[in-house]
Amino acid sequence: MTGKSKNSGLNNPSNKEIEIEKLRDLNKWTRLLEHSKTLISHSRLGLLAKFSIAESIFESYLFSNPMIFSSAQPGELAKNSKTLYNHETSLDESKKLYDAEFMFKQVLEKAEDSNLPVEACILLIKLLYSQMRYDEAIKQLNNARIKQKIAEHIQNLKYYMQSKQLIQQQQALQVLTTCQSLRQMQLFAELHSIRGLCLEIKSRNEEHRRDDQDIIDSYELSSLFAIQHSLTLHQKYPNTNSPTNLNQEENLDLINPLYENAIQKAPLYYIKRGEQQMGVRKFRELLLKKNIQSITSIRQILFKKFAECLLFYVPSAKYTQISGGSEDDKRKRVYKPSNQDEEVLLCLSLSQYMASKEVMLFRQKQFKQIRELTFNNAMNSLDLLLVYLAYHRSYNVLIDKFEMALKYSFEEFSIWYQYGLTLMCDQKYYKAYLVFKECIRMRPDHVTCHLLLAQIALENLLLIDESLEWCEKVHEITDQKNKKALIINGCALCLKAKLQNQYAMEINYYEKALEIFKKANSIDPTDYLSLFHIAHCNAILRQIPEAIEFVQKALKYKPDDKDSLHLFALLLTSTKNYESAHTIILKASALFEDFELYYTKIRIEEMLFGFNKSVNSILNLIVAYKQKLQNTSDRALPSVSLSYPGVMSQAKNVALSIQSVDSNHSLETVALLNLQHSYKLNESIGKKVSMLLQIDRLEAKTGSIQQGQNFQQNILLIRILTLIGEFYLRHDKLIDAEMCCQEIAVLNSMSYLHIYLKGRIHEYKQEFSQAKKHYQNALSINPYHIPSLQQLSIVLCYLEDFHLAEKMIRDAISLNNSLPDSWHILARVLDYINDSQSALKCYQTCLQLEATNPIIPFTTLTRIL
Repeated sequence: MTGKSKNSGLNNPSNKEIEIEKLRDLNKWTRLLEHSKTLISHSRLGLLAKFSIAESIFESYLFSNPMIFSSAQPGELAKNSKTLYNHETSLDESKKLYDAEFMFKQVLEKAEDSNLPVEACILLIKLLYSQMRYDEAIKQLNNARIKQKIAEHIQNLKYYMQSKQLIQQQQALQVLTTCQSLRQMQLFAELHSIRGLCLEIKSRNEEHRRDDQDIIDSYELSSLFAIQHSLTLHQKYPNTNSPTNLNQEENLDLINPLYENAIQKAPLYYIKRGEQQMGVRKFRELLLKKNIQSITSIRQILFKKFAECLLFYVPSAKYTQISGGSEDDKRKRVYKPSNQDEEVLLCLSLSQYMASKEVMLFRQKQFKQIRELTFNNAMNSLDLLLVYLAYHRSYNVLIDKFEMALKYSFEEFSIWYQYGLTLMCDQKYYKAYLVFKECIRMRPDHVTCHLLLAQIALENLLLIDESLEWCEKVHEITDQKNKKALIINGCALCLKAKLQNQYAMEINYYEKALEIFKKANSIDPTDYLSLFHIAHCNAILRQIPEAIEFVQKALKYKPDDKDSLHLFALLLTSTKNYESAHTIILKASALFEDFELYYTKIRIEEMLFGFNKSVNSILNLIVAYKQKLQNTSDRALPSVSLSYPGVMSQAKNVALSIQSVDSNHSLETVALLNLQHSYKLNESIGKKVSMLLQIDRLEAKTGSIQQGQNFQQNILLIRILTLIGEFYLRHDKLIDAEMCCQEIAVLNSMSYLHIYLKGRIHEYKQEFSQAKKHYQNALSINPYHIPSLQQLSIVLCYLEDFHLAEKMIRDAISLNNSLPDSWHILARVLDYINDSQSALKCYQTCLQLEATNPIIPFTTLTRIL
């Protein structure tokens, strides 16, 4: 490509000039240096040869030591850049650069050609700037020849910007970028980029900041020259980009920091000045340009910068969509973002994908520097994508991005750690557990990873022993006791206590947990979480005054804590102060839509006001479940009082109508049908409750809920329906209880709670044999279900099987001997078999426990952090 023709030789200077021009166009500085040394003694080309030698030396130096711009000081180079005054620069390099600077100045004085002094001055400015001699560079920018060229270019730029029609723009661009050589076009692009950088430095140092128009014009000119240079280069020399022609000695436009700087900053300054639409348009014009190497090389950076601008600087009101594409794009069905979020996500995804492809995978020492550079670039793109997707809770997409990043993240702790946190947010706890264990292998002294492992093991995987081990390791790697580790340790002991079959062992674990919680509180006496756990343990151990004292302290430091308010209400019910408990639970349920709070409210209102008042809270309980399911308040229903029986039975028409709805109907259609039915029938809670429950059945059929989430929500709904069914049975509403049982059967006919409720219904009907059978079936599924044991014992008494009844109730007491109902049943059984003294002791124990018994057990409150 660069070989000489048959007529070329030393006696033909025109061919030599052509050869020099070609080598300069292609930036082949090593070959240019060798070629110029043969012409240094030539009478007419001697000055050009010396200039080419100086240019080759300087450009080769820049190729080995590229400019790195400072992010803290706009316009300046980074402090760690290699300069003449830096001890890292060798004496040989320093001497060569001094000779190059001297030669550029000599050309300025001696050259007769009009173009050569301009090019020498531009290279001198570039050299001075690269060595951080900013004042001297700014002084050279005021050279008469340079000022004349800049003025001509700015005048042509204004004409180009004012052109409305495409033909006029093309003609203006051709006039603007007309140059005698490709090298001159490249130098003009670099000149305007350096001028913009110097203007940034001057603007920062001046007291009164000037308008940024000069800086914008400089970067606009640099971008136009850079793009036109790239296009012309690959048109004139189409084979320069082939693998056989590229080597390490070439400094093509694809790796030119001054190009990158100008192309990035031109749109950014428009946005900075408040012209968001112009900045967005400039970004899009750059990104949509095809087959331009100077843009292709920095496309990844442009995508990231554009996404940042859309995120932080372009409000939604000023966002404009991408205009319609060409007919070819429409035919190929090219994707076009329809809103700002889609465009941001597209830009961030492309930036991250391109950056990850460029990461150096080789880990040898010679590739260390480039690997760190490419890895940090990929990390920056991934971090920005992480912030955006985490804000929108798109954790599943983020997990895919991290899994792609793992291929170049061997032993990279930060990637693995963020991957584990993302898995936690997406509720993939077991995988997160394994990822954090890998993080511990990389960083054995990382306390947070140990704490996260302990929390996941306890709260999500029920690996109690492993959780205790991780807490112990936290204490080993830290000099002082860790408060969070102590709280997790105490919670693990509390959970272990719940799993004990022997009451003595259970109390022992609770006492150990209480001591640990007190240690955690001694580290931070104002920590409401440790105060809550101390109060909770004291409540379970029936130390009610101490529990009330500590829960009041917890509420003092955090008055709106849901669990503290709930525990306080339960403690007040244990002292039989139901009015104050009702006040507290009303406050808590107004702040939080929680199943446990609503059920406690139902029980307290049942105790205080009877059926008519407490049934109102049942609707709120079902509505809270629906809002948890759909995460919206659109279906929240007003509270309607109810004073007549048969609530659930009057909703059969609604249930039947919903069952007949085709599965292809949307949920909005179903809700509308339900609303129409509710207006046709009487306005009762029963219709609305059944409506809400039947919608769950339709959602399960249409598959609108994911399978795992649907399973968890069904479990919660079964619990709610079981408690409501028992509530109806206590108030002689048999039909409504049967409706609840039918709903549970639809959700899971093999649930032990469904079988237990069927047993309760048969017991209410005095069908004791059937009730016994169902209780036994429930216990075969869950042997530790205390209500089944209690009710089975009662049914066995009716069937006069007193010895088996005694065994069943003693099993219930061995599971939890703090329930007065169990002691009361045992006393009755012993009374039936004429063991009066034992029965008397059981009655006494029952009375003692009843004095401090809450309306629902304290153990129903479960909290980790």
